[in-house]
Amino acid sequence: MQQLFTDRRRQNKIERMKIVQALVAIGGRASRLRVRGYDVPVSKSFIQFKGQPVLYWSLLSLHAAGLRNLVLAGDDILQLAEARLLVDDLPVSFRQVVFFQDPGLGVHGLPYQARALLDDQYLFDCGHGLMDFRHYRRLMSAKNADYIIFSAFAPHPQNLRQPVSLSRGRVTGMGAGRRFRFAIAHPMVIDRRYAETLPELEYDIRAIIDYYSTRRALRYIFSEMPPEFDIVEELRDVEAPYERYVESNFPPSG
Repeated sequence: MQQLFTDRRRQNKIERMKIVQALVAIGGRASRLRVRGYDVPVSKSFIQFKGQPVLYWSLLSLHAAGLRNLVLAGDDILQLAEARLLVDDLPVSFRQVVFFQDPGLGVHGLPYQARALLDDQYLFDCGHGLMDFRHYRRLMSAKNADYIIFSAFAPHPQNLRQPVSLSRGRVTGMGAGRRFRFAIAHPMVIDRRYAETLPELEYDIRAIIDYYSTRRALRYIFSEMPPEFDIVEELRDVEAPYERYVESNFPPSG
């Protein structure tokens, strides 16, 4: 029994070290921003921030976290064309970059749609948010064969997303009210088994969270950085922490 436990720990450690790939969603219509009159170029990933698209800073963070292979997924050929130009202009190099056109199941269906391009374990993020590269590392370090790992955060009061209750590293339920004052979302670290369950869960995020939390197979890492933004109020709130992060970690060269 002790040998089995030791072998499992060794295998989990090996699996955690293998994560070098990120699936990054760069598509979408940004309808909630556009309806408020916000001018969105191509998609939210290409909103300008400190002279560069948000996706530019997001990819620098992924690279700083040690990720070297990318699958950039958009639902429009223009998004992918703009992403190619951006990748070519990065001051860092990725070992492999694949551009994937999403055939239409939405962001939560991407791991299933792109499964033939994905490793056994990988980081899944939205390219219209900016996350501390150390948070990516913590997510990847927490992943093993038994769990999928989501990011947890305090949501904006005008966009509560999927309210959950958190306890000792586990998501213990979904609901509403004071008990359910947190949310979980991208970035997350998932695996091939996760992708294969998506059709039976109808690619629905609430069903996904319920499925994994009831099986005690969902863990979280809390993030102080704001999540990817969907509404104008969130976008305004992320500007100051994003600016501090970029200035501290990616100072201009020369």
